[in-house]
Amino acid sequence: MKYLIFTVIHTVLLITTSWAQNSILVPIDTLEIILDTDALYSRSDANAEYFIFQNLSTQNIHIYSFESKKQNIIQLKRGRGPNEYLQIGNIVIDDKNTIYMLDANGYKLLSLDVFGNYYEDITHEIKSLAANIFKDEKNLYISTVFDSFLGSYYHKLIINGNSMSTNSLHSYKSKHNEFSIENPFNFYGRVDINKHNLIHAHIYYSKFTIYPLDTTKSKIELNYDEYIVDKEPLISNGDRVAALPPAKVLVKLKEVFIHPTNSYNVYINAEGQTKNKSYFKNMIYKYDLNKEEFSDSYDLGFTPSELMRYKNKLYVIPKFEDGIKHKGIYVYEIVD
Repeated sequence: MKYLIFTVIHTVLLITTSWAQNSILVPIDTLEIILDTDALYSRSDANAEYFIFQNLSTQNIHIYSFESKKQNIIQLKRGRGPNEYLQIGNIVIDDKNTIYMLDANGYKLLSLDVFGNYYEDITHEIKSLAANIFKDEKNLYISTVFDSFLGSYYHKLIINGNSMSTNSLHSYKSKHNEFSIENPFNFYGRVDINKHNLIHAHIYYSKFTIYPLDTTKSKIELNYDEYIVDKEPLISNGDRVAALPPAKVLVKLKEVFIHPTNSYNVYINAEGQTKNKSYFKNMIYKYDLNKEEFSDSYDLGFTPSELMRYKNKLYVIPKFEDGIKHKGIYVYEIVD
């Protein structure tokens, strides 16, 4: 009888645990790509046909076909000429299988197809240094390091041939002759976007900046935990200004993604501890923007190198550590 009761309780606990683990993500696939355990992979994106990512050690672009289950590797060329780059900020692939790579220091976009054939470079005149390119289901967006020149950090891209223009999100007009540069580390973060909001999660400060795509609504800043405000000034040496990251950080954000359809579920991967909560590098934490509280979590069982959401799928590039062997890149379905 005691054994029967134990078995029933054990079964209930297993079902409950399984339900809790599957309330955020469900593993659905593994892209069996051979990864170099000594390399660092990042800057990933996907569409309905391909998953793309970059080997930061070689700077090569890897393009994995969902249909053939094979990958093509494109070698990039560093330089200032056409189809060359100075510093890759990020990469995206649109629904027409065009790959865009932001050259953050070259003030242009490189564009090519999945076979490595380049199109004409797309130039821009963004005075505030471009930092990141990303997309929703319809549009391309770009972020900038400073908001001083264009009045916003985030901008929708309009590409016309080999040139592009921008529409700023929630831009403001600065006062006449007013100019100041804030330490960019105060804003550095990760971003994701759905049809409702663009959500920026700060790396060094436990807060979200929410940009509604309906610009009749106001931009919102929301703290999800406590943090230390580091007032470390910019270091000036003649004409050069150097910025330093905060000296002490309670919680350091690693990655963020948002729910594909609703406007209130945000998920983060972070590491650190406050008096309120501990954050572990193998965990995904779900935050409810309406209730302003964490509502669930999911244990990946390993440390991610990068998280990337495309529609209702989450692609996770693993980080090689602790002797864990990985078969490739893991795919989860967002189910809550």
